[in-house]
Amino acid sequence: MPKLVCFGVARYPVTDPDLKSLLQRHWPGEKPRFWAPSPDTRKELVDAAHRASIGGLPSDRYMRSYDQDGFATRARGGQFYSGKEWSQLPSKIYPLRAEDGVPWMVPALREATTIHRDVDLMSGANAGFAYCYGNLFGAPEAIKDLLVPNYFNRQFVTRVDGVPVARPGRSQAEMTLLFFEEDEYFYLGLHFGLS
Repeated sequence: MPKLVCFGVARYPVTDPDLKSLLQRHWPGEKPRFWAPSPDTRKELVDAAHRASIGGLPSDRYMRSYDQDGFATRARGGQFYSGKEWSQLPSKIYPLRAEDGVPWMVPALREATTIHRDVDLMSGANAGFAYCYGNLFGAPEAIKDLLVPNYFNRQFVTRVDGVPVARPGRSQAEMTLLFFEEDEYFYLGLHFGLS
């Protein structure tokens, strides 16, 4: 029986001086609130975000992968598994909604040139939530072609509260892997299954 999949983004404060300095150097000149690295700087910034300390603690205390056993809590409730150790401190998570997900998919998506992924911060009101749904990304090719022909030839754009994340070049693979809020926070996409 397939698992229900939940999607969100984890938000981490930028407290590491080396990461903050790097972000200030790469922040686009227009200084957008939400921005993502260029294809040329993506690997450097992803690596730096994973190495950074958060509030003086190693980032692996906060990071989590896709396996989970309930929701992480400060009281050490359910834990997300991260490599060899369990995450010890939960980060804030926010829900990620996909236009090609059920219940948001509409007939107009067949002709759309852009498919959006929307992070719903709502001024923090959605902290701690993820949206659980099925979408076309993992569907068989025949279903994708039937519902949204040439699915992977579309542009995929991430928006935060309706505002596009500034990003040169767009692709499904890079969509929510990593983006920044000014030089204060970084966001990593996450998804996990529920049995």
